[in-house]
Amino acid sequence: MAHRYTVRLDDNNCLEVTNSTSSILVYRIPYEKIKDRTHGLEIQNRFIVYILHGKNLNGKDYLYVGKSKNGIDYRPVSHEDKYRDWDDCYILTTFKERTFLNDGTIQYIEDAIKQRIDSLDRFIDTTNVTNVGTANSAEEEDCDDYLEPKSAVCSTTTM
Repeated sequence: MAHRYTVRLDDNNCLEVTNSTSSILVYRIPYEKIKDRTHGLEIQNRFIVYILHGKNLNGKDYLYVGKSKNGIDYRPVSHEDKYRDWDDCYILTTFKERTFLNDGTIQYIEDAIKQRIDSLDRFIDTTNVTNVGTANSAEEEDCDDYLEPKSAVCSTTTM
């Protein structure tokens, strides 16, 4: 069964994917704007999962997967020891179901994303260790559903 989603890209480089019961927000922010705190974004949910991305001179992708329960201003920039030339920071969060993301679920999602990245064996993953965290079994099921690729019927809008 196909799910019906709306995909919207706004002026802040935020991709919003919504259906009748949930939303996924993915922001792509230049790393320098995160570092300098000049991104100008007010992300409603303080619980986020983020991926730092950079390329070396040979075109190899470097990634770091992390989480924060205090938003975007401090945690993503604490990883310059992992790689010096980060280009972008991708922020994954939600809007409608603000209570879905909590400390346990962001740990679980962080770990699931890291495992998927590692299974592709095409990136240099600078993330040392993640763990599944303290999510309970119901939250883990919700996370698995949240991360599961689905066939969809999409309509697209831009702002």
